[in-house]
Amino acid sequence: MIKKKAISAVITNVLLVLVAVIGVSLIAAFIIPMVRDSLKGGTSCFDLRDYAKIVSGDFTCYNSSLTSIMIERGMENFSIEGFVVSIFKEGEAKRYDLIPGTTVVGVKMKGESDDTIKIPNPGEAKTYIFNISNGNRAELAVINKGGKICSVGEYTIPVCLRYP
Repeated sequence: MIKKKAISAVITNVLLVLVAVIGVSLIAAFIIPMVRDSLKGGTSCFDLRDYAKIVSGDFTCYNSSLTSIMIERGMENFSIEGFVVSIFKEGEAKRYDLIPGTTVVGVKMKGESDDTIKIPNPGEAKTYIFNISNGNRAELAVINKGGKICSVGEYTIPVCLRYP
């Protein structure tokens, strides 16, 4: 009988060690990659926080028929899928997804002959004309290469003095 009890204690300890090894393996296999992937998503937006902006000036303004916004892209060559612009008017907002190669109802580009959306190259700016009157505030976001929308800022839009 004494030998059987000793063998039971050894088997119990081996099983406890085995359960601990399996637990560590599960953590390493599932939880660590999940945390790593979520951190990557956060840093991609962190990198883009100052990458694009709405430029103050003559081409960012509104009047009683249109709202015009000039978007400038940073010098870094980050791959992005486009921009999201929300224009606010009298307590309501309208969202526009500016994705290259698409057409967006109510959006034209200054100086372009067709209605296809184009985004500025790194270090450049483009002006978008929205068919929305009196849009006095805008929010800008960048769509990163993974499709995540990264907010970059909120801007007050002045009344047009000269343009459009």
